[in-house]
Amino acid sequence: MIQPSLHPKAMLMIRRGLPFAFILLLHLSALGKISLKCDQADGLYEADSKATITCIVSDTQGEVPSKINLEITDGIYANKRAQTLPLIDGKGTLQLSGDGHIMVRAQLSDNDKASIGVVFNAPAISPSLPAPDDFDTFWADKKAALAKIPAKILKREPVKNWEEYLTKGLHLEQLTIQAWGDTPVVGILAYPEGAKPKSLPAKLGVYWAGVYGSENGPKWLIPKCARAGYVSFHIQPHGITWLESKKYYNELKENRLKNYHKIGSKNRDTSYFLGMYLRIIRGLDILCDNPIWNGTDMTVFGASQGGGQALVAAGLDSRITAVSASIPAMCDHTATALGRHMSWPNLNPNRSDIDTWETSRYFDAVHFAARAKVPAVIGCGLVDSTCPPFNVLAAYNIYGGPKRLVTAPLSGHKMTDPFKKDMAKAEDEFLHKL
Repeated sequence: MIQPSLHPKAMLMIRRGLPFAFILLLHLSALGKISLKCDQADGLYEADSKATITCIVSDTQGEVPSKINLEITDGIYANKRAQTLPLIDGKGTLQLSGDGHIMVRAQLSDNDKASIGVVFNAPAISPSLPAPDDFDTFWADKKAALAKIPAKILKREPVKNWEEYLTKGLHLEQLTIQAWGDTPVVGILAYPEGAKPKSLPAKLGVYWAGVYGSENGPKWLIPKCARAGYVSFHIQPHGITWLESKKYYNELKENRLKNYHKIGSKNRDTSYFLGMYLRIIRGLDILCDNPIWNGTDMTVFGASQGGGQALVAAGLDSRITAVSASIPAMCDHTATALGRHMSWPNLNPNRSDIDTWETSRYFDAVHFAARAKVPAVIGCGLVDSTCPPFNVLAAYNIYGGPKRLVTAPLSGHKMTDPFKKDMAKAEDEFLHKL
């Protein structure tokens, strides 16, 4: 049997004893590695300028391709057009111009593809609609009603089911606190053991969409905050325990919390997000009452749904002193009014339900961002189809306090490691030093 010419990595796999048929399948399904890069590292360009995109195909299995197929869109999906880019020695360049967000997708095969996003004239991007006329009155009334409900701690539970290397030297306990309606605030309070009164800055953690427990990421983030020298409180998005089994969350996801973002969506007094947003305030109550808090520094942070909640917190509660909002969701619910792609949770995308449309305006993170006064770092992935750049940039541009934007031309909703590092650097340089 004559074996086809294989890449050196495939030959190494053969020497390590992997089945040849399996290696051949990998070999045939991977024609090369595609790298995309823009000439502005942040992917942001002035109006009437041009962006140069460089495409490099490397690690090819045999002959280097002489061309590559591109798909270019305005925003995430609009005005889709196909283009073939010639390659010389595996390299080609493309020039783009336009207005707003443009995406380029390059593809050799189903397994060999890459995307990049750029934005022209980003400062001109604004929210699609203003806040409702009675937006401030509505939220002032809800805050006043919440204030009449005692912040009573209903239950305290030590965190026992985490590995010792995560918990050693830390105070970790789950608190259940009376809040809005029948749903309490449930969160994990974390700080270094032996912390003295009024010694530590505080962080409020608000979390991404879905129905899940601490094993889905918070289990590692919560101790990290405490070891960094914070007293922190990490709110479970749905007022349920952080500490149950995966089966527990799966059952909730298929029953009571199925499509939770649509619950009560036709009325501002029944919207699921009313309770979620008011639980943020109650979480702040708990942190502010903690004797370890230094009484000055209060940062709220989150990503995706949590990023949207972080912007909400900044506009809703003056006790917040700094904000970190990565790829924030819930921004510009009415984006389709301007022909833009909606952000998660994609409420009423075709505008057919006027009640849901009008209700969503009371829970739009852009309107809270406009009322914020404290410093913020906001992160935007330029190939993010869940929380698209138009929506995030609308929130950033209208944000009312000092701000810094972090963009990642190659990052989708799953943040790349370089994007995470850039966010951490901006937080250190911009938030922590103010």
